[in-house]
Amino acid sequence: YSISRCRGESNIIVTDIEFWKATELRFFLLYSGPIVLKGKLKKAQYYHYLLLVFAIRTLLCTETCYTLNDNAEFLLKKFVKEYSMLYGEHYISYNVHSLIHLPEFVKTYGPLDNFSCCWYENYLQKIKNSLKSTKYPLHETHNRLIEKQKLELSQQYETPKMYTTFNETEHNINSPFYCINDKLFEKIICNYTRLTIDISKEKNKYLLLKDNSLVVVHKIIEKNLNQNIYLLV
Repeated sequence: YSISRCRGESNIIVTDIEFWKATELRFFLLYSGPIVLKGKLKKAQYYHYLLLVFAIRTLLCTETCYTLNDNAEFLLKKFVKEYSMLYGEHYISYNVHSLIHLPEFVKTYGPLDNFSCCWYENYLQKIKNSLKSTKYPLHETHNRLIEKQKLELSQQYETPKMYTTFNETEHNINSPFYCINDKLFEKIICNYTRLTIDISKEKNKYLLLKDNSLVVVHKIIEKNLNQNIYLLV
């Protein structure tokens, strides 16, 4: 998956944390937090925070979420236990306590991203705007979604492409990886996962692979022979 995909807005301010979206909180937890907070927190608090980071990253990976599931469970139980010692028992909310059940859910449903809702956070705005009253919000939301599905089924449309490309770049050379008839693009969006890669922007051209290796995308290639997309990394 793409690190940039977790990034959320282009600029986030720590003092505005109460207004952060789930994707911004996720990015801070997994990537920028361990760097930003080092030296800013007391050692006990910082290492306590890392327990959560390591556990969540373990449960996100398609391999370690199974092979190291017991390790993640141990780290999360240790995190919750030390939470009360560092911050007080009165701060252990339902959300904090429920962390210890995540490894069990992962055994059933797979990696955390399989059942994470943060990718659909922006869609909540559309749901809110579809409501006309506050009396029966759940019933009304259900009705609006059913209406939308029926409308889409009744419309005749072509099967959407798996991806959308942007900003084709001209080239007149052959290389070991592409020929003159192939097309090169600066940006691609996968229409089903919303994964975005933009090689023109430094922050949007990195991918974290399933084996946890980090790669940089240098070229986005659409082969003339079969119209398949290939990434040169």
